[in-house]
Amino acid sequence: MLAAIEDFIAALLDRDLRPLSLGGDHAVTYPIVKAFSRKYRDLTILQFDAHADLYDTFEGNRYSHACPFARIMEEGLAKRVVQVGVRTLNRHEQEQANRFGVEIIEMKDWAAQDRVLAFDGPVYLSFDLDVLDPANAPGVSIRNRAALRRDR
Repeated sequence: MLAAIEDFIAALLDRDLRPLSLGGDHAVTYPIVKAFSRKYRDLTILQFDAHADLYDTFEGNRYSHACPFARIMEEGLAKRVVQVGVRTLNRHEQEQANRFGVEIIEMKDWAAQDRVLAFDGPVYLSFDLDVLDPANAPGVSIRNRAALRRDR
């Protein structure tokens, strides 16, 4: 599946199209970014998400929805990752963020009027709906990974 996604996105990029990928979870992000990084060597990722998705492995899977940004940074597929809106961050993910130089703006620290985000080069935007306040997006499942993450 990962190779098929990467090849499909790469084919679109080879035709100078700008794909918009909707649906699924962050398990599809790694192969999509892998294709983008072939065309854009100085790629920056701006991620809006309640979770950092920086696990080395999650439930025995290095390519799960909780791990894509670890794989992306390990392979040098992006020069920079900026994560905005994170609400669940445990010690492991904080260590991973430090290891890879991932910039995290936690939701508790966000004040739009105080923040100016500046980027050089192409930006890949990832928007996970769980970054929205659950009161405003009650149909979005966050699957309460925080409880699973506390022990890791």
